[in-house]
Amino acid sequence: MRKKGRLIVVSNRLPVTLSYEDGKWRGKPASGGLVSALNPVLKNRGGFWAGWPGTGKGAGLSHIREILGPLSEESGYRLLPVMLTEVDVEAFYHGFSNSVLWPLFHDLQSRCVFSPAFWEGYLKSNGKFARVVAKHAGENDFVWVNDYQLIPLGEMLKKRRSGLRSSFFFISPFPALTCS
Repeated sequence: MRKKGRLIVVSNRLPVTLSYEDGKWRGKPASGGLVSALNPVLKNRGGFWAGWPGTGKGAGLSHIREILGPLSEESGYRLLPVMLTEVDVEAFYHGFSNSVLWPLFHDLQSRCVFSPAFWEGYLKSNGKFARVVAKHAGENDFVWVNDYQLIPLGEMLKKRRSGLRSSFFFISPFPALTCS
C-alpha cells in the first residue's frame, strides 16, 4: 500500500496577492473559487501550492520568500513561487495562454494572435513550473495541475520524475461542435 503523500497544487498564480506599499512588499491571501475549494484540502492533507507570485518587477526571490513565509504559515501549507520574468509573462500568459488558447477554447478563433515567440515562451515558462514542482515533490505526493496555462506541465513532469502521480483539471469550455 502506498503511503499517503502531500497534495501539490500548481496553477499559473499563487493564491496570494502581492503589492508594494509605502516602500515595502506586502502579501495577503487571495480569494476566488480555486482558492476557496483547495485551501481546506491542502490544510487537511498537507502540501504546497506552486505558482507565479504575480510580480517579479522590483522583488527578487529573497523578497518574495520573506513575504510568502508568513503567508504559508497562515494558510497552513507552503507557497512555492515560480519566478517569471516580464518577457516570460508577456509570452506565456498574455501571449500564448490568453491570445491563443483562451480564444480557441471559447470559439473565438478570429481573435487568436499566433506568434512563435508566444509558443516558445509558453514552453519555457511551463519548464520553470516543472523545475519547481519536481524539486519539491516527494515520491508519494500527488500533483494537481490547474487549467490551460499549464497544459504541457504533466508531460514535462513525467520526463523529470516518471513515477510522480498527477492529474490535470481543465475548467475551460471546449468550442461547440459545428456540423455542416
